[in-house]
Amino acid sequence: MKTPTKRRAAIIAGAAVLAVAIPSAAFAANAASAAPLEGKLTIDTSSTWYAGGQFVLKNTTTDKQDWKLQFTVPEGTFQNSSSWSVDAEIVGERVTLTPKNGALAAGQSEYISFGVSGNGSGAISVEGCDLNGASVDGCSAGGGEEDAEKPSTPTKLTADAVDSSTIHVMWEHSTDNVAVAGYRIYQDGVLAKELPGNMRMTNITGLAAGTSYDYEVEAFDAAGNLSDRTDVVTGTTAGAPVEDTEAPSDVTQITAKATGPRTVEVSWGAASDNIGVSSYTIGDGTGGTTTVDGSKTSATINGLLPETTYVFSVHAADAAGNTGGSALAGATTLEDVVVEPGTGTPTNFTAAAGTYQDGSTTMHRLQLGWTPAEATKRYEIYIDGVYAQTLLIGSDQAAAQKRNVELGTEGGTHTVKLRAQLSDGSWSSFTPELTVAG
Repeated sequence: MKTPTKRRAAIIAGAAVLAVAIPSAAFAANAASAAPLEGKLTIDTSSTWYAGGQFVLKNTTTDKQDWKLQFTVPEGTFQNSSSWSVDAEIVGERVTLTPKNGALAAGQSEYISFGVSGNGSGAISVEGCDLNGASVDGCSAGGGEEDAEKPSTPTKLTADAVDSSTIHVMWEHSTDNVAVAGYRIYQDGVLAKELPGNMRMTNITGLAAGTSYDYEVEAFDAAGNLSDRTDVVTGTTAGAPVEDTEAPSDVTQITAKATGPRTVEVSWGAASDNIGVSSYTIGDGTGGTTTVDGSKTSATINGLLPETTYVFSVHAADAAGNTGGSALAGATTLEDVVVEPGTGTPTNFTAAAGTYQDGSTTMHRLQLGWTPAEATKRYEIYIDGVYAQTLLIGSDQAAAQKRNVELGTEGGTHTVKLRAQLSDGSWSSFTPELTVAG
């Protein structure tokens, strides 16, 4: 028998967009540094689910000034709301903003609006700001392009076989003085994948069966600094699969219990197979099916009709596609519960027109406010009878009481209304529709 040899692969992965968290701050001139550009960061909306704010850059000289603004967004997804005048480049957690329309004229200001979508798990923040080498009011100072500190070495690297052609590589995150932009995975000393800084695991596919491969991982930051590589870890793919023609045993023990007007909980006794059960498929007797992993012995079936009887079957399957038989079990869904319309509608709804200057351009916005009626998951905002945007809400319900809606360079008269999605998933009625003249 020929001894398996090591193979090499090259697979390139994409980059990821990250998030933003922000403290509020007042604008003040930095007389000590006398920088030709002054920068300020302010926030007008902030929760663990969303933060909205603005950078203001001011040219304090009598000459044109080119600029570059860099900062780090450790959590969430950065949204450039001034894309018509500013370019945003994101590498890992580092964001770089540059002007689309050239240098900033003498005495002029650049207004950069943005939003950050979070996941509700922690405070959103913008950190390490660097404006042409100078600091920005309301933001901690950053190292900009002068960052020379390399990330720490990734730890706890493992490489485990998934099957005969795939190895799963996983490690613990590195740390960096600014932010880790990404990771490079090497297979037998050759680059196999590059991943963004928020990932710490990947599958290496297309490998030979029963073959050993050596893996190393290094971290890098936005300035190009590289960490030391991890120690080499070896992973070995499983042997080539054998032909399997034997079906799993029949599923003979099934129970079905309605848990709501559209859901039924189905349970069964585990089937057996000569190699292993890879999945179970649950049928509802009307053509609908639900498939779960072979380690499961229960499943919740959704999307059913209220007060309807269903007959369920469960068939075990193996990786080769062989399928066993099934006994049957029936259940009748419960009566539907109707939610009265209007429950949870926000009160004290207000809408006013507002403007701000983006350089020499006047930008228009709607400034909305309201009082939440009860615990809310999100709001939908409609302008002139058409859906405009969604506001996601975290655990801080008190913060979910205002929103600025950008209208661009056109003002005019608009109608606006909103509704809330409640914690049980139902929607409230719309607020009274308000007319606003911009």
